[in-house]
Amino acid sequence: MAGAAAMTLRLGDDVAVHLEDDAAYVARVPEGPIHVLDQVAAIIWEEAVDADRATVAARVAERTGADVHEIAPDVDAFVGNLVALGLLADDGEGFSGSGGPAGA
Repeated sequence: MAGAAAMTLRLGDDVAVHLEDDAAYVARVPEGPIHVLDQVAAIIWEEAVDADRATVAARVAERTGADVHEIAPDVDAFVGNLVALGLLADDGEGFSGSGGPAGA
């Protein structure tokens, strides 16, 4: 059953977010940098936070009217970049969200 577990995306440790109507400003604090996510990138961000990673492309497709099969590889790659930057975390990737210091 371990392979079937959903991978819920969460904010990475020490991440601050400011949302506007058409953009998201996201940074690891205090070190930064600030990442400006506009248009579709902001939609992907909004749909990814606290969501099952496997559903993000379908959620983005629903909001944008795009074909899920066409956008899924790009959406997944973008989410992967957000995870690699530490802005998002998958459950089980070592992000606790509570407790001890992350950058000792």
